[in-house]
Parts: sequence; C-alpha cells; structure tokens
Amino acid sequence: MRSFIRRHVKIGFAIFSLSTNALALHAEGSLKELSGQVRACYYDETGKVGRSQTMKFTMVTDGTRYRARLEKPGEDMATDYIEVAWDGTNSYYVDAMPTWVEKQREKGIATGTNIATACVTSIPVPQFPFAEPASILWCSYVSASYLVSLSPTNPVFTPFLTFMKNGSIGQTSDFLMLSAGWRLSPKMDYVEELHYVCKPDGTDGGSSYTNAIFNSLTTTNLGGWEIPSHAIATLFVRNANGGGTSKAIEYVLDLGSAVDAERVVNEFQPVVPGTTAVTEERFNSPDANLHFMYLMKTNWPSTVQAKATTAYQQAATALPAIPTVTHEIPRFLKLIFLLLAAAPLLILWNRRKVQTNEE
Repeated sequence: MRSFIRRHVKIGFAIFSLSTNALALHAEGSLKELSGQVRACYYDETGKVGRSQTMKFTMVTDGTRYRARLEKPGEDMATDYIEVAWDGTNSYYVDAMPTWVEKQREKGIATGTNIATACVTSIPVPQFPFAEPASILWCSYVSASYLVSLSPTNPVFTPFLTFMKNGSIGQTSDFLMLSAGWRLSPKMDYVEELHYVCKPDGTDGGSSYTNAIFNSLTTTNLGGWEIPSHAIATLFVRNANGGGTSKAIEYVLDLGSAVDAERVVNEFQPVVPGTTAVTEERFNSPDANLHFMYLMKTNWPSTVQAKATTAYQQAATALPAIPTVTHEIPRFLKLIFLLLAAAPLLILWNRRKVQTNEE
C-alpha cells in the first residue's frame, strides 16, 4: 500500500513539476519576435475556394502576452493594418486606415475625425470579427499558456467566429465560450490540436457539431521553446439541409523567421495611430451589458480614466435597474441546514447518554 502511495505521489509530483515548468516558461520567457504569413481561404456553397487572401504578420510574444500585426493584403483594402494584443490585463484590437481616410478626404468625401477604430476588453482570448486571421497566431503561440490550467469539462473562450450558413452570425453575444478539447505538446509549450464544438440552439438541427479545428503540423525550436512553424485552422458550418457540415474558412500559417527581441515600454499594447474611435468592453458583466465608445489620440486609457468619460456616465445611467430577487430555499436544503445545526447537540446528547449508561 505504501509503495502504491509513493508511486502515485511521485507521478503527481512529476505532473505538477512539468506543469509548473511550463507555466514558468510562459510567464518568464524572453521576448521573441516572429514573422511570416497567414493565408485565408473562403469556401463557397459548392465547396470550392471563392476567394483567398494572404496577410503578412509580425508578432512579439513571451508565450503568454503578445502583440500581433497583420498587414493589409492588397491596395483595394481600406485597412492599412490590424493589430491584436494581450498585455496580461486587457485585450486590444486596432484597425488602422489612415491611407484610406486621407484618400477620401483628398476626393472631398466627408469622413469622421478618426483614422482608426479599436476595441479593448478584459477577455484574454481575441475574438474580433475583423481580425480573425489573427486567431491562428493565438492558437499557435499563446493558447498553451491559456489552456494549461483549464479543464476540457468547462467551456473556454474561442478566438473563432461561430457563424451559421451564408455568413449569418450564430453567436448570441461577443466573446463566446464553447465546449472544447485540446492536446498539449509533451513539454506543454504549444498546442498540438485544439477543437471547438457548437451545441444545439434549437434552430440548427438539434445536434452538436465541430465548429473549428486547429492543428500544429510542423514545429521549430527557438531557444528551448518549441513552436509551430506550419499550422492550419479550419472552420465549419452546418449544411442548410442539416446533413453534416461543410468547410467555410481555412487559415494556414507559415512561420518565416523567429528571433529574440528587445524589451520596450508597453511592448504588448498596440501603438495608437492617431485619433481612434474606441469601443469599450471592459465593464461588461453577466448583470450589465455596459459598453460605450469614445475617442483617444495618444494612449490607451486605464479603467479609471475610461470611467471618467462622459460616454461611461451616459452608458451607466441608461442601464435598466436590476430587479431584487428573493430566493426561496428548497425544502431538502432546509432539512440539511437543520441537521447541520443540530449536529453538535446530537453529539453532546449521545456522549451524555454513554456516560449515564457507564455509571
């Protein structure tokens, strides 16, 4: 029995040590700069590629925090670049379009005062529809640090859109959590496979289906940190007739270079490109859908500064009052509470009865 306990304590300690080492690697790892490309293929109703685009990316990360930039794929795009980041406290999204705005103004077309749009949240996983090609970057280089301490029995945040056929959005709110399964590498420094499952909502045929699958196909070693060099993420939608699913989007990542990077101030915050219209999402909660917009010109505001804005005050004032709910305690719980409260008295009574019998 003792050998059984010792053996399992050793196994448990080994697992704990491996997990601790993985967390230390991500928390204290040196800064790396990655670059390469992400190719996106969008499939039509016939299962063929309807259109595709290739975006160049650069990314700085320590395995937990990161900042990634995707350059515009062509001159016909309004966006100069998009950036997605997580600094350990907030997630950021920036869509910078100064070139397009300037061209519109040169043509005499009226535009807003902003040259970029942005969003800031406290959710650690990016789920920004206009920056979804960044989802495969998160899966490749950051997801292991997020998933290593979580259980597959609970829903987790997904970086992918959960859309239905013909592009209509199926999710009920932003930053959706889905059932998921994953397999970490032996050293827990990257994710080998990750998939998300959509549960039935009563309108999609009544059964669950796999919404997205990510796979690391090949890896490279960067100073002791094993990272994917080639990866693929595939998104699926349910067929209109309810018979199975079809491929909707496929993202393919190819890493070009990976080098050590120098530390800089606010390295995991996107640079504000100029006057930017920000959607503020850090104050949402299960009880209040509190989000609002404001303009920023230089630095990202703290939550205290955001709360000081007129936009916050107006949004908070417009929230509906939360009704007071009186919860009736079920009868079986009342019985349990009564027994717990009476337990000390029963023990004393039993001891007194034993003493009396002994006498």
